[in-house]
Amino acid sequence: MNFFIRTDLEGATGVAEEWSHFSPGGQEHESARRFLTGDVNAAIEGAFEGGAEEIVVLDGHGLLQHSDRGSGSKSPACQRQEDDGTGGA
Repeated sequence: MNFFIRTDLEGATGVAEEWSHFSPGGQEHESARRFLTGDVNAAIEGAFEGGAEEIVVLDGHGLLQHSDRGSGSKSPACQRQEDDGTGGA
Protein backbone atom coordinates (compact mmCIF):
# COMPACT_ATOMS: atom_id res chain seq x y z
CA MET A 1 0.00 0.00 0.00
CA ASN A 2 1.33 3.42 -0.99
CA PHE A 3 0.42 6.84 0.39
CA PHE A 4 0.74 10.31 -1.09
CA ILE A 5 0.44 13.09 1.50
CA ARG A 6 0.04 16.63 0.23
CA THR A 7 0.18 19.27 2.91
CA ASP A 8 0.11 23.02 3.37
CA LEU A 9 1.13 25.23 6.27
CA GLU A 10 -2.36 26.73 6.66
CA GLY A 11 -3.77 23.35 7.69
CA ALA A 12 -1.28 22.54 10.44
CA THR A 13 -2.14 22.21 14.10
CA GLY A 14 -1.90 25.57 15.87
CA VAL A 15 -1.78 27.70 12.70
CA ALA A 16 -4.81 29.89 13.29
CA GLU A 17 -3.84 33.53 13.47
CA GLU A 18 -3.19 36.25 10.92
CA TRP A 19 -1.36 34.74 7.92
CA SER A 20 1.34 37.40 8.14
CA HIS A 21 2.41 35.84 11.46
CA PHE A 22 2.99 32.44 9.83
CA SER A 23 4.28 33.38 6.40
CA PRO A 24 8.05 33.29 5.81
CA GLY A 25 9.61 35.99 7.95
CA GLY A 26 6.58 36.16 10.24
CA GLN A 27 6.97 35.98 14.01
CA GLU A 28 5.36 32.51 14.20
CA HIS A 29 6.75 30.97 11.01
CA GLU A 30 9.31 28.72 12.73
CA SER A 31 6.79 27.36 15.24
CA ALA A 32 4.28 26.76 12.43
CA ARG A 33 6.93 24.77 10.53
CA ARG A 34 7.47 22.57 13.60
CA PHE A 35 3.69 22.07 13.97
CA LEU A 36 3.39 21.05 10.31
CA THR A 37 6.31 18.65 10.57
CA GLY A 38 4.78 17.06 13.67
CA ASP A 39 1.43 16.61 11.92
CA VAL A 40 3.01 15.06 8.84
CA ASN A 41 5.25 12.77 10.91
CA ALA A 42 2.20 11.58 12.88
CA ALA A 43 0.38 10.76 9.64
CA ILE A 44 3.45 8.92 8.34
CA GLU A 45 3.78 6.91 11.54
CA GLY A 46 0.11 5.92 11.40
CA ALA A 47 0.37 4.95 7.75
CA PHE A 48 3.39 2.72 8.39
CA GLU A 49 1.65 1.13 11.38
CA GLY A 50 -1.32 0.49 9.09
CA GLY A 51 0.78 -1.33 6.50
CA ALA A 52 2.15 1.38 4.20
CA GLU A 53 5.11 0.33 2.09
CA GLU A 54 5.87 3.71 0.54
CA ILE A 55 4.95 7.27 1.49
CA VAL A 56 5.57 10.39 -0.57
CA VAL A 57 5.05 13.82 1.00
CA LEU A 58 4.60 17.02 -0.99
CA ASP A 59 4.38 20.40 0.68
CA GLY A 60 1.67 22.55 -0.93
CA HIS A 61 4.27 25.23 -1.58
CA GLY A 62 6.69 22.80 -3.19
CA LEU A 63 9.97 21.30 -1.97
CA LEU A 64 8.85 21.25 1.67
CA GLN A 65 9.85 24.85 2.27
CA HIS A 66 7.48 24.98 5.24
CA SER A 67 8.47 21.73 6.94
CA ASP A 68 11.23 21.61 9.53
CA ARG A 69 13.90 19.61 7.70
CA GLY A 70 16.40 20.57 10.39
CA SER A 71 14.52 18.62 13.06
CA GLY A 72 16.94 15.70 12.81
CA SER A 73 14.13 13.41 11.71
CA LYS A 74 14.80 10.65 9.19
CA SER A 75 11.12 10.76 8.26
CA PRO A 76 10.03 11.17 4.64
CA ALA A 77 8.44 14.44 5.79
CA CYS A 78 11.95 15.84 5.98
CA GLN A 79 12.98 14.75 2.49
CA ARG A 80 12.36 16.75 -0.66
CA GLN A 81 9.92 15.52 -3.28
CA GLU A 82 9.03 17.15 -6.60
CA ASP A 83 5.43 17.22 -7.81
CA ASP A 84 5.28 15.58 -11.24
CA GLY A 85 1.81 17.01 -11.83
CA THR A 86 0.01 13.66 -11.75
CA GLY A 87 -1.43 14.14 -8.27
CA GLY A 88 -0.40 10.66 -7.21
CA ALA A 89 2.48 8.63 -5.88
